[in-house]
Amino acid sequence: MRKDRGMMKWAPYKSLDSQADFLMKMSYEKGKKPKPKLMEDEVQRIDNILSSYHGQSIEVSYYDNGYIHKLNGIISKISKTFMFLVVGETRIDFRNLVGLKENI
Repeated sequence: MRKDRGMMKWAPYKSLDSQADFLMKMSYEKGKKPKPKLMEDEVQRIDNILSSYHGQSIEVSYYDNGYIHKLNGIISKISKTFMFLVVGETRIDFRNLVGLKENI
């Protein structure tokens, strides 16, 4: 009786630690996406929320190194001069914002 290994024979073989690191990095790089373009109405909506912000909880979506991250919290600083905002410990440049909404 012959046992078929099925897909196991096609699974990647990690013989070296450096090979495992390389495979993880390749997987990370493969998952990257280009930065989405914002429509003018979305930019205006984000600007309106930031202009009228008074300490309410928000959800920020931002682009960083090929991935979109979401963060919930309260904005501790908005710098119109240097064009960034700070939510918790995270500094987000305005050019990387892809979404902003108030949590209800």
